[in-house]
Amino acid sequence: NYSAQILWKQKLVADQLRKIAKLNIEENSIKVNENPLHELHYRNKVNLKFDDNAYISMSRRGSNFLERIDGHPLFQDSINEFIYEWNNSYLSELKLGVLSENISEIVIRSNSFAELMLNFFVVDINSKTKEILTELLQINPNIKVLALTEDKGRHSFNNKTEYITKETELQENIAGISFSYGVHTFLQVNNHTLENIYRKSEEFLIDKDSGNSKQNLLDLYCGIGINSIFLAQNFQKVIGVEYVKSSIEAAKKNAINNHANNVEF
Repeated sequence: NYSAQILWKQKLVADQLRKIAKLNIEENSIKVNENPLHELHYRNKVNLKFDDNAYISMSRRGSNFLERIDGHPLFQDSINEFIYEWNNSYLSELKLGVLSENISEIVIRSNSFAELMLNFFVVDINSKTKEILTELLQINPNIKVLALTEDKGRHSFNNKTEYITKETELQENIAGISFSYGVHTFLQVNNHTLENIYRKSEEFLIDKDSGNSKQNLLDLYCGIGINSIFLAQNFQKVIGVEYVKSSIEAAKKNAINNHANNVEF
């Protein structure tokens, strides 16, 4: 239950601080961002596998056995609805089972508007797979982005990706920041906690009495730049640094769309 989760999180953080930071700290001194209203159905991204019959599945705990699922209490409703429809309707109606030897995994992402981004990991990006999966777009208007990525045994930013849809990004709005993100973009899986992270970083960084308008901010591992843009109004200049080129491209676009003229990526 949720109260047990809170205690477990306090213990986990305290254990790490004792072991790594060598701090003598009590578990009850660890403050947890409790959010019982969003205890379930918060996860905006899931990485799932296909079994031999192309059913969307999860690995059973402690084994490699793939077990078909029709949803999960942590996934957002829109993601659960797609999983259910795939396993109980789409698979037979669209004869998706013929793709069982080509599709290995699927990453499903959803935004706060219940729009979906699907990224299928495949052995081979071929016309047959594209043709069959395109039919999903005719029966599920919530699918805004549909991509195929070569599965090279391990996920890499260099894996070849092709899009079936014209759109290649989803739109989102968190903490008053409108932004877009792609299939390989890192984003926290919990939107409610994400906004709290930004507001906590502002609390740590900003001196409300003296202000920081004359100072510069360096945002390392900035991703697609949401935190940089969120904090920009408090600083003379913000510079975001990131290893993933596609994230930097998205960050630049997000800065323009949010009129953050003092941010550089």
